[in-house]
Amino acid sequence: MKVITHTVKNKDEVFRLLTEKNFAKEEKVFLLIFAPLSVLNSSFSKEIKKRISFDFVAVSTKAVINDSSFKENYIQLSFFIFEKNGFVKLSFKEEISTNKANTVSFLEEKLSGSKTNIIFSTASNEVLNEILDKMKIKKEKNIFVGGIASSKSRNFTTKIICNGFSIKNGFVLIQFFNVLSFFTVSLGFIPVGPSYKITRADLNKVYEIDGMSPYFFLEKILRDTGLRP
Repeated sequence: MKVITHTVKNKDEVFRLLTEKNFAKEEKVFLLIFAPLSVLNSSFSKEIKKRISFDFVAVSTKAVINDSSFKENYIQLSFFIFEKNGFVKLSFKEEISTNKANTVSFLEEKLSGSKTNIIFSTASNEVLNEILDKMKIKKEKNIFVGGIASSKSRNFTTKIICNGFSIKNGFVLIQFFNVLSFFTVSLGFIPVGPSYKITRADLNKVYEIDGMSPYFFLEKILRDTGLRP
């Protein structure tokens, strides 16, 4: 399996790149995209599907890494080109915070057949880690990495698109079969978002963050966890 990565400044460059690539129909390819939340809308997804005939996943992110540096507001495309019998399989699950037991069973069943797995989630890291901790399958026998989608959104909104389907409270599972692979670093289940400024405080008490109530931020952070601020 070969991986070719391109980092571009805007969606027009994405469309141009996909048109220029022009993969042959017999080639087995998978496309993984990291892009700002503002880019990941229905029209972007439609334009992607017009230009490719293979699977793709797009994950919202605050920044990408290019030449060992963080690039905010850039778009990164990674083409996974399979050789011989290698292939990819995509699965996704929505509303995972309201049906955790079913989600655990779903993951255990999926992971039993693949040794190389990447998961990206839009749910909170508390919810996802609770689900992963309940899994009975021995994760050390599988390569299992991933992360939480991120964005600059002030209300903590993130998004994942899987072949045109938008995931807002769940995850996508990317599984590679018949490939030799290894990962030295996991992306980690830690969300990355905008920075905020404390605008009103008295000693150790915070009354305002960017002119808004701290309750607003706690409510968003604890969303779908079952906890309340």
